[in-house]
Amino acid sequence: MPLCTKVKDVVVDTNVFLHANDSNQKYYSSAKTFLGNLQNSTWLLCVDEILDLNGSRNKSFIGQEYIDYIRFGSTSYIILYSIIKNSHIKSISKKEIAKYKQKACQCVRDKTDRIFLCVAAASDSKTLISNDFEDFQVRKRTDIKRKWNVEIKASSKI
Repeated sequence: MPLCTKVKDVVVDTNVFLHANDSNQKYYSSAKTFLGNLQNSTWLLCVDEILDLNGSRNKSFIGQEYIDYIRFGSTSYIILYSIIKNSHIKSISKKEIAKYKQKACQCVRDKTDRIFLCVAAASDSKTLISNDFEDFQVRKRTDIKRKWNVEIKASSKI
């Protein structure tokens, strides 16, 4: 199923990439389908700063998390590599992200998740795809949508 044409860019939590590699995960099928659709779409994957899979050239916190957790040669790695190679990456500046940091500290306890949320808030489509319901419970997702106008969706809901 093709992705919605209304959205032009998206932030993808690392867990979505990881779920697409593990058939024992509840979100395996939807994560794999979503990432395949993302790879074949015109959507841009939003990150903070410059994402380069060569760790020494990478300037992105999100990119570093991808590098640290997505196994080389895995389905997710191949999709991420393809997205980067085809220039379907959008770098959000630190200046833009900084506008949301204090607010993020007040509503999200996990430091890593705050970065993903801030990048989503600074993106055009204001969309974060995350299968993390521990830090982004349904109630918190609703609250963030109301207060930040950021939609947090599971890979199965996109």
